[in-house]
Amino acid sequence: MKHTESETTVDWPATGSAIAPKNRTEAATCVRQASIDEVSIGGPGATFGWDLRRLDAVISFQQPDMVITTETGITLAELKDMVEEKGLWLPLDSGSSSAEPLAELLMHGGGISWLSHRHGMPRDWVTGMTVLDDHGNEVVNGAKVVKNVAGYQLTPLYLGSHYLFGPILEITFRLLPLPKNITAVRLTANSPAPLLDFIDQSRTPAGLAGAGEPWEGLLLSKRGSLWELQGFSRMSEKGLTALLPTEAKYESVDLMDAQAPPREQAPGSAGSRLTLQTLPSQVRDILLSPEVNPYSIYCYPAAGIIHLSWEDEHRTSEPLLQRLSGSAARIISRQTPFNAEQIISSAFPAAIAEKVKQALDPRGVFGPLVVGQ
Repeated sequence: MKHTESETTVDWPATGSAIAPKNRTEAATCVRQASIDEVSIGGPGATFGWDLRRLDAVISFQQPDMVITTETGITLAELKDMVEEKGLWLPLDSGSSSAEPLAELLMHGGGISWLSHRHGMPRDWVTGMTVLDDHGNEVVNGAKVVKNVAGYQLTPLYLGSHYLFGPILEITFRLLPLPKNITAVRLTANSPAPLLDFIDQSRTPAGLAGAGEPWEGLLLSKRGSLWELQGFSRMSEKGLTALLPTEAKYESVDLMDAQAPPREQAPGSAGSRLTLQTLPSQVRDILLSPEVNPYSIYCYPAAGIIHLSWEDEHRTSEPLLQRLSGSAARIISRQTPFNAEQIISSAFPAAIAEKVKQALDPRGVFGPLVVGQ
């Protein structure tokens, strides 16, 4: 970026590269200059992307009110470390890289995790945010307090928007007290059946014992022929051990008391990827069907989310999709690097997305509108 007495100009990188502003003023300058130079920054199909990892300041941390405000270049892991050190908890997680900026998690529809069935999505914990509009001005949505009824609540429009309406520079989360007396669970088996049996058994009236949903976090994954259940619960180690089906065959069983909630450890995926959403009651039928055998899988069974991945470019997902036709399962994202195909799931219908885009970015500074097919 070049500075003169009269103006600031931007030296644009190669097309397809990411713009990495050093501060918020520089980010705003890039947006203003983009309109002048007729280039775009952010969304799918834009000239450039955003890299906000240098905007990582903690703006405020109000521990008595259990609210924290940070810039979005900070990572989720750094944010969780910070609040847990003070005895607080942000009940969001991600199986993605711990080095990924929070902006990427918020903007690309992330936030579905092993905690989602119990604690919801990022939108349930965001009380306010600051975004850049298409003129490079900072716009505040929501507030830095838990209870707020002032102004328009536009935060849900930006979460999962793929930067189509502008970047989120600052975010405010409400927090919870750090859970105590929890049990971490890790089971492995050669089939998903005994792992699903254990989950079902833990949810019986005898297992619940009036405590409601027993699982704070729950993840089921498959690599090769081995299935693994990871989770943590407020139930005691003794209580969970008593619920293990005696006739089930497990390769390993590990239940232990934990001082703090463990973090999600979703296996990485390479090659093609397909994400399905279905009813939690249908997860068992899908995971036990022979059509899923060729895939690597990680699944949030309590939320009805199933991720499948495969590296063989000659394999297709058609046999599985035919098996699921007529069921409640639907595709929410698909990525195939071999042919560069990607379907982006939109948070709202295309007609509404077009109206929102026209209202928030009529000049297309943040790239063309791209919605799911």
